[in-house]
Amino acid sequence: MEGNGLKCIIFVSSAMKEITPIEIKGWANQAGELNAALDISHLTIFANGNVLGLLEGPAEVVDNRFEELKRHPSHHSIIKILSTRIDYRSFEGFPFVLKAFGSEEFRALDGFRTEPMKEYFEEFLDLDSPASNVVRNFIKSNT
Repeated sequence: MEGNGLKCIIFVSSAMKEITPIEIKGWANQAGELNAALDISHLTIFANGNVLGLLEGPAEVVDNRFEELKRHPSHHSIIKILSTRIDYRSFEGFPFVLKAFGSEEFRALDGFRTEPMKEYFEEFLDLDSPASNVVRNFIKSNT
């Protein structure tokens, strides 16, 4: 295994049904606990019924977690957009963080509402990296 053994997988999916903010909050809590135990960083972007997931962590663990997420009942038509080795994490210390677009109910769950977090996310989007390019294009296409 080269370097530090970190990997990033980005996937998109459509919601299986109309998802409520309460469901998202429950999934976020469960995912955060599991991802913390697995040493995985996880960004989820929810926009107009479409979901982008970004997983970062030890390569084998990220691969296994992605396979589990493919079977999660909240996802439909999962497509892996990016799978690559990385030198560092963009979301280190975030076992689950949500970026939400849409109604106020969904935006209330957004983990990037405070000024420091807004700046953090904007700095990520400004990077010239495969991951930030995919995220930027997803946001542009779904908002």
